[in-house]
Amino acid sequence: MGMGVTIHGFIDAPAVIGSDGLRMYRHNRLAVRAVQDKDSGTLITRSMFTVPPHRPGKGWPVPQYDQAPIHFAANYKEMLLLPASWIREFETILATLFWNSAVVYNDFTKIRYEWEPSAGPLHDPKGRTGFTLKCSVGRPEALAYNEAIDGDYVPVQTRAK
Repeated sequence: MGMGVTIHGFIDAPAVIGSDGLRMYRHNRLAVRAVQDKDSGTLITRSMFTVPPHRPGKGWPVPQYDQAPIHFAANYKEMLLLPASWIREFETILATLFWNSAVVYNDFTKIRYEWEPSAGPLHDPKGRTGFTLKCSVGRPEALAYNEAIDGDYVPVQTRAK
Protein backbone atom coordinates (compact mmCIF):
# COMPACT_ATOMS: atom_id res chain seq x y z
CA MET A 1 0.00 0.00 0.00
CA GLY A 2 1.20 3.50 -0.65
CA MET A 3 0.12 7.08 -0.42
CA GLY A 4 -1.22 8.92 -3.46
CA VAL A 5 0.08 12.41 -4.13
CA THR A 6 -1.78 14.71 -6.49
CA ILE A 7 0.34 16.85 -8.79
CA HIS A 8 -1.55 19.47 -10.78
CA GLY A 9 -1.13 22.83 -12.41
CA PHE A 10 -1.51 24.94 -15.49
CA ILE A 11 0.44 26.44 -18.34
CA ASP A 12 -0.63 30.02 -19.07
CA ALA A 13 -0.68 30.22 -22.83
CA PRO A 14 -1.47 33.42 -24.75
CA ALA A 15 -5.13 34.20 -25.31
CA VAL A 16 -6.71 33.54 -28.65
CA ILE A 17 -6.91 37.14 -29.84
CA GLY A 18 -6.45 37.84 -33.52
CA SER A 19 -4.78 35.64 -36.09
CA ASP A 20 -1.47 35.46 -34.19
CA GLY A 21 -3.24 34.24 -31.05
CA LEU A 22 -5.19 31.67 -33.03
CA ARG A 23 -1.96 30.43 -34.64
CA MET A 24 -0.32 30.00 -31.20
CA TYR A 25 -3.46 28.28 -29.82
CA ARG A 26 -3.51 25.79 -32.71
CA HIS A 27 0.23 25.17 -32.33
CA ASN A 28 -0.19 24.48 -28.59
CA ARG A 29 -3.18 22.20 -29.13
CA LEU A 30 -1.19 20.11 -31.62
CA ALA A 31 1.86 20.06 -29.34
CA VAL A 32 -0.22 18.74 -26.42
CA ARG A 33 -1.76 16.10 -28.69
CA ALA A 34 1.80 14.99 -29.55
CA VAL A 35 2.64 14.22 -25.90
CA GLN A 36 3.17 10.48 -25.45
CA ASP A 37 0.15 8.41 -24.51
CA LYS A 38 -0.40 6.55 -21.24
CA ASP A 39 1.46 3.37 -22.21
CA SER A 40 4.68 5.14 -23.15
CA GLY A 41 6.56 4.49 -19.88
CA THR A 42 6.83 8.22 -19.19
CA LEU A 43 5.67 9.98 -16.02
CA ILE A 44 3.76 12.65 -17.95
CA THR A 45 1.16 11.55 -20.48
CA ARG A 46 -1.26 13.19 -22.88
CA SER A 47 -4.26 12.09 -20.80
CA MET A 48 -3.15 14.44 -18.00
CA PHE A 49 -3.76 17.57 -20.12
CA THR A 50 -6.82 19.60 -21.04
CA VAL A 51 -6.68 22.31 -23.66
CA PRO A 52 -9.85 24.42 -23.42
CA PRO A 53 -11.80 24.76 -26.66
CA HIS A 54 -11.44 27.91 -28.71
CA ARG A 55 -14.63 29.91 -28.38
CA PRO A 56 -14.67 33.12 -30.33
CA GLY A 57 -16.66 35.91 -28.64
CA LYS A 58 -20.27 34.78 -28.37
CA GLY A 59 -21.35 37.31 -25.77
CA TRP A 60 -20.88 35.09 -22.70
CA PRO A 61 -17.96 34.84 -20.30
CA VAL A 62 -15.43 32.17 -21.23
CA PRO A 63 -12.59 30.83 -19.08
CA GLN A 64 -9.97 32.35 -21.41
CA TYR A 65 -9.98 36.08 -20.76
CA ASP A 66 -6.38 37.12 -21.42
CA GLN A 67 -4.73 33.71 -21.10
CA ALA A 68 -5.69 30.29 -22.48
CA PRO A 69 -4.66 27.99 -19.63
CA ILE A 70 -3.68 24.41 -20.37
CA HIS A 71 -4.58 22.36 -17.29
CA PHE A 72 -3.04 19.10 -16.12
CA ALA A 73 -3.25 16.75 -13.17
CA ALA A 74 -2.14 13.30 -12.05
CA ASN A 75 -1.95 11.21 -8.90
CA TYR A 76 1.32 9.39 -8.24
CA LYS A 77 2.30 6.87 -5.59
CA GLU A 78 4.45 8.50 -2.90
CA MET A 79 5.83 11.30 -5.09
CA LEU A 80 6.59 13.60 -2.16
CA LEU A 81 8.98 15.68 -4.26
CA LEU A 82 8.95 15.98 -8.03
CA PRO A 83 11.71 13.77 -9.39
CA ALA A 84 14.23 15.39 -11.73
CA SER A 85 13.01 13.00 -14.46
CA TRP A 86 9.45 14.42 -14.11
CA ILE A 87 10.77 17.97 -14.32
CA ARG A 88 12.85 17.11 -17.41
CA GLU A 89 9.77 15.59 -19.12
CA PHE A 90 7.70 18.66 -18.23
CA GLU A 91 10.37 21.06 -19.48
CA THR A 92 10.58 19.10 -22.73
CA ILE A 93 6.85 19.72 -23.20
CA LEU A 94 7.21 23.40 -22.21
CA ALA A 95 9.93 23.80 -24.85
CA THR A 96 7.37 22.91 -27.55
CA LEU A 97 4.71 25.43 -26.46
CA PHE A 98 3.95 29.15 -26.54
CA TRP A 99 3.42 30.20 -22.90
CA ASN A 100 3.79 33.02 -20.37
CA SER A 101 4.16 31.01 -17.16
CA ALA A 102 3.69 27.49 -15.88
CA VAL A 103 2.87 26.36 -12.35
CA VAL A 104 2.90 22.89 -10.79
CA TYR A 105 1.53 22.20 -7.30
CA ASN A 106 2.30 19.21 -5.10
CA ASP A 107 -0.79 18.85 -2.90
CA PHE A 108 0.99 16.81 -0.23
CA THR A 109 4.07 18.97 0.38
CA LYS A 110 2.43 22.24 -0.78
CA ILE A 111 5.49 22.95 -2.92
CA ARG A 112 4.86 25.27 -5.85
CA TYR A 113 7.10 24.94 -8.91
CA GLU A 114 6.94 27.94 -11.25
CA TRP A 115 8.52 28.39 -14.67
CA GLU A 116 8.95 31.72 -16.44
CA PRO A 117 10.48 32.49 -19.83
CA SER A 118 14.04 33.84 -19.57
CA ALA A 119 13.73 36.32 -22.42
CA GLY A 120 10.59 38.40 -22.13
CA PRO A 121 7.01 37.57 -21.23
CA LEU A 122 6.45 34.85 -23.88
CA HIS A 123 8.26 31.58 -24.49
CA ASP A 124 8.46 30.99 -28.24
CA PRO A 125 9.20 27.38 -29.16
CA LYS A 126 10.62 28.43 -32.50
CA GLY A 127 13.03 30.91 -30.90
CA ARG A 128 14.16 28.28 -28.40
CA THR A 129 14.23 30.85 -25.63
CA GLY A 130 15.11 29.44 -22.23
CA PHE A 131 13.15 29.49 -19.02
CA THR A 132 13.79 29.48 -15.28
CA LEU A 133 12.33 27.40 -12.46
CA LYS A 134 11.57 28.71 -8.96
CA CYS A 135 10.30 26.55 -6.11
CA SER A 136 8.46 27.82 -3.02
CA VAL A 137 6.16 26.76 -0.23
CA GLY A 138 3.10 28.85 0.62
CA ARG A 139 2.11 29.86 4.08
CA PRO A 140 0.46 27.02 6.02
CA GLU A 141 -2.08 29.02 8.02
CA ALA A 142 -5.58 29.44 6.60
CA LEU A 143 -6.85 32.76 5.29
CA ALA A 144 -10.13 34.14 6.60
CA TYR A 145 -12.90 33.89 4.00
CA ASN A 146 -13.14 37.68 3.72
CA GLU A 147 -9.43 37.73 2.80
CA ALA A 148 -9.76 35.09 0.10
CA ILE A 149 -13.31 35.41 -1.28
CA ASP A 150 -14.94 38.42 -2.93
CA GLY A 151 -18.53 38.61 -1.68
CA ASP A 152 -20.52 36.87 1.04
CA TYR A 153 -19.79 33.17 1.42
CA VAL A 154 -21.33 30.67 3.81
CA PRO A 155 -19.77 27.18 3.99
CA VAL A 156 -22.09 24.45 2.67
CA GLN A 157 -22.40 22.62 5.98
CA THR A 158 -23.69 25.76 7.75
CA ARG A 159 -26.09 27.05 5.10
CA ALA A 160 -29.72 27.21 6.12
CA LYS A 161 -31.94 24.66 4.38
